Amino acid sequence: MKRAPNAYTFSSLAKVASGEATISDDGKKWYPARPEGLRSFRSRLRLAWEVFSGRADVIRWPGNQSGHIGPEDAPND
Repeated sequence: MKRAPNAYTFSSLAKVASGEATISDDGKKWYPARPEGLRSFRSRLRLAWEVFSGRADVIRWPGNQSGHIGPEDAPND
């Protein structure tokens, strides 16, 4: 199952990015870990509508989008 979406403020996003990490298989790189999101259909639809209407933005999480970390997922340094 794909990961569920979530809504963040700037301050909560900074806290998530600095406090949690996923480490690559070789142990040389780390990526911000994506916390569990909202799983109900109604909450997912509400967040999708906020993005569609321009009240919210989308963030693509590097490294752990598909549940694994590979070289193709690494951010450009």
